Amino acid sequence: MCSQQLTYQERMLSCVDKSAWKLDDKAWVKARKAQWADLSKKLKASDENRHSLLTPKTISFWKHYFLNCELPSTEGLLTFKNLDINPFFILWFHPDQSEANLRQLMSQLTEAFTNRGGDVREDTANYCLSLFSRCFDGFCQRNALLGDDGVFGGKERLYLRLIIGNNTEGLIPTKWLVTLDAYFFDWFRMFLLNPSAAPDYPHIELIDYYLATAEHFEMTQIDWKFWRQRLALQLVYYFDEIKDQLQQEPEWQRNAQEAVNKIRSAFEHRQLVEILHCEWKFVTEELRTQIISDDLIRLASYYPVYERAMKSIA
Repeated sequence: MCSQQLTYQERMLSCVDKSAWKLDDKAWVKARKAQWADLSKKLKASDENRHSLLTPKTISFWKHYFLNCELPSTEGLLTFKNLDINPFFILWFHPDQSEANLRQLMSQLTEAFTNRGGDVREDTANYCLSLFSRCFDGFCQRNALLGDDGVFGGKERLYLRLIIGNNTEGLIPTKWLVTLDAYFFDWFRMFLLNPSAAPDYPHIELIDYYLATAEHFEMTQIDWKFWRQRLALQLVYYFDEIKDQLQQEPEWQRNAQEAVNKIRSAFEHRQLVEILHCEWKFVTEELRTQIISDDLIRLASYYPVYERAMKSIA
């Protein structure tokens, strides 16, 4: 059991079995240092459109945990300014990335922070999703600078499943995904328009979470928000006509079709808030004579391959 009479970072470390760090094994230590060299390079990677994923201070701070299962003192840092200290790093940088170990570690972290008045998964999930968003551009593609395995080594779905939970285990009972609520349909639209969407990005898991909680969200009446929702709903409604015109990527087609079916089913069973049903009714009844609206054509004009496909069926 993790001690409750500790500082924030000490409480996190008290949940970790240090034996996973084979510090007496020279070969293991050498390989671990090589892993960090590759990972830290990705964390620092940037171009004209993307800043480094983490601040230099944060990278330096968590290097100690990654290599030695230690954390420097933050005494005197009243606000941890320019330094990210979040339980997600305890999961992400642990040597044993098996689901069984991460589940146990997540459970121990949750227990350790219970007396702080909230579910540690809230902060962890917020930070996790923020990092996910910064690793993938607006097209839901993996950033080329991060390589084939990305910065998470293909563990995106596992991390999200562990942190958010599911209907059986219990979803996080908060509105921590307010950002997803505001931008969900914008992100979803980009996913449906993009056959090269990164397969490891947890599209389906985020959709499942949204559908399981959307009936509780407050959908404010903001014009720009409706515009984005309407475009996404048109894509859902007309997806079967559009998908065959896009370049053939079987994995994307499977994921996209599954996502579309989930959204359609949610509307059929009135699973979403009423205001979205009004938008769905408008799309399916008022716009049913238009296979693709002018707005959607303009959107597609940003992506030449999609523009040709959509105009061919408009």
